[in-house]
Amino acid sequence: RHNVDLLIEDIHRRIAKAKPWVRFGISPFGIYRNKSTHPAGSDTRGLENYDALYADVLLWAQKGWVDYLMPQLYWETDHKSASYLVLVDWWDKATDGSRHIYVGQDVERSVKKAELGRKVALSRKAERIQGNCWWPGYSLTRNVGGVADSLSTALQRTPALVPSYPWICTDAPKPVSRIIPSDARTFSWEGGKVAGDVSDIVKYAVYRFESRRDIDCEKAEALVAVTYGNTFTAKEAGIYVVTAQNRANIESTPSAPIYINE
Repeated sequence: RHNVDLLIEDIHRRIAKAKPWVRFGISPFGIYRNKSTHPAGSDTRGLENYDALYADVLLWAQKGWVDYLMPQLYWETDHKSASYLVLVDWWDKATDGSRHIYVGQDVERSVKKAELGRKVALSRKAERIQGNCWWPGYSLTRNVGGVADSLSTALQRTPALVPSYPWICTDAPKPVSRIIPSDARTFSWEGGKVAGDVSDIVKYAVYRFESRRDIDCEKAEALVAVTYGNTFTAKEAGIYVVTAQNRANIESTPSAPIYINE
């Protein structure tokens, strides 16, 4: 186990030295330890990271050797040995929030059991869980069981920002300036310079509001696009603002309002 710890620590150190903005994460088996093995373990019965795989994944998060953990919580909510209900709650409480936790979802298994919506809702209620990962990726690209359609119309109707990594960078980018309208619905802005640094501006978020007094970029439903370019074409009238994001996903304050009237 100590040798595995040394490996993870060294990978983290080498990545940080080469490209400090690159996030390094691990997707561990869904059970850290069973309660029968250790009082702090989950109320489950199955293979254990710590004891069987020699993976002390919680230590890696505590030491800052990983930027996120993505436990493979592929079981059903009523699974007798490893319930999703038990495990999503355990992982939420197992870490201190200093590193991110994303839930690994078995898409096909969840769709067959008609549980994906419930599983996502439980993860969103969890205080320290920042999101979900769809496994395997081709479940979405192949629209297995209509899951891509379901996500786009219900669970993920709007885009989402990747959570920021403040331990990598704390400085927010400068706000987007010099908004340039090119026609009735298309506008562009001056792009940030890229110098190969964590503070580089690499993408932009575009928000839409009904009125100027509604402008609040904390409203997730207002996000209409995340773009790596510096041009956007609005699909409907409204008031738009643009924010810049650096490599650590730290977001700037919004630009001046852009009025699209047609």
